[in-house]
Amino acid sequence: MTTIAYRSCTLAADSLGVDDSSSLKSTVSKLFKLSNCIVGFAGDTGSGHKFVKWVDAGMPDKRPTFPKKCDFDAVVVYRDRAEVWDEDMMAVPIEDEFYAIGTGAGVAMGAMDMGADAARAVEAATRWDANTGGKIISYSAADLD
Repeated sequence: MTTIAYRSCTLAADSLGVDDSSSLKSTVSKLFKLSNCIVGFAGDTGSGHKFVKWVDAGMPDKRPTFPKKCDFDAVVVYRDRAEVWDEDMMAVPIEDEFYAIGTGAGVAMGAMDMGADAARAVEAATRWDANTGGKIISYSAADLD
């Protein structure tokens, strides 16, 4: 439950963590700057961290597996391209100027359609999506080593 927005080689995310079984809220990391890419994920946190570790290890042939009823999406941004991944471990290139995943994706897409950058799109989602909130973090592919 989150919002991850991509625009112009920049990825932005909120930091609100919500426990599905209670009203417990916390701060969680959903955006990771690795050596050659930026990864942001929405959905199951355990699966998201497993995916980030796999990407950080260089995407070896042995791909991570996720629980059957896992709800998980990720965006990976490189200097020259961006991809969206799901729990089936299928990468789809992002060919549009902007893209968003998570519960606030619709709000973020609308904001970016009106000219907002990725961080402002997530900020808009914090106002309209109950599962998006907290501090907004963003990284640009220009920040990669």
